[in-house]
Amino acid sequence: MTNKKSKGKGGWFNQPYRHALASRGIGTRISKNDLRDKGVYPEESKLLSDAQISKDDIENFLESIDAELIEIHPSAYNRYRAVEVETTEGRFVIARDYDSAILLAEDRVREDLKENPNMFEDWFIEQHSYLSDTDKRVMLSDEFSHYIDTLEHEHPDWSDERLDEEAQKRVNNLESELERNPYQYFKDLGYEDDYILNRIMRIDYEEASEEAVRSDGAEHYLSWVDGEIHDVPNSDAVYWKI
Repeated sequence: MTNKKSKGKGGWFNQPYRHALASRGIGTRISKNDLRDKGVYPEESKLLSDAQISKDDIENFLESIDAELIEIHPSAYNRYRAVEVETTEGRFVIARDYDSAILLAEDRVREDLKENPNMFEDWFIEQHSYLSDTDKRVMLSDEFSHYIDTLEHEHPDWSDERLDEEAQKRVNNLESELERNPYQYFKDLGYEDDYILNRIMRIDYEEASEEAVRSDGAEHYLSWVDGEIHDVPNSDAVYWKI
């Protein structure tokens, strides 16, 4: 079977051939009508539908950047109402709206925090780290036992009741310190930052990611080329280059 260009204006019926040409840097021109009827293939239409992005959104986007469609790719972006689009002007992500871009950016920050928290400033990690309730209970219980042993050695004449009372006072003071600033408490004990943040405390990924995107903007974490998120004309959709 031979690969043939359609008789219609500028459209390509044979998708594998279109992709093969694109991979070699050869553009395949698609008219507006072809974009609607032939240029977007069934599997691509499914991606757009899942992302709640219309073919009109794609057409308006292509017109705004003066480009032609090569392929709409399945990618990790799809679960956030966004698609990755390859055009003659490069690769872009189109999101259903800016709110979708925010969700995508927050997800990116969460992944970065989990995989490489050293990418972020120490003060930011400290601000969004916490000691879990379970870890705190275990620590306080261990410290209570430690205080009892210490007091028994220091005051062999004390009654069990007095030992318990004094140990509980120390535990209460420790609990107050942990609630006020657990990071500083462990820092004062001589622990290194990496050990505190990676072995003792935990990062609140949800809170941290929301704060990061709220402060820096979604474009800071998504648009590596020009640092901008652009509006698709006549649409709620937005796009950025990758």
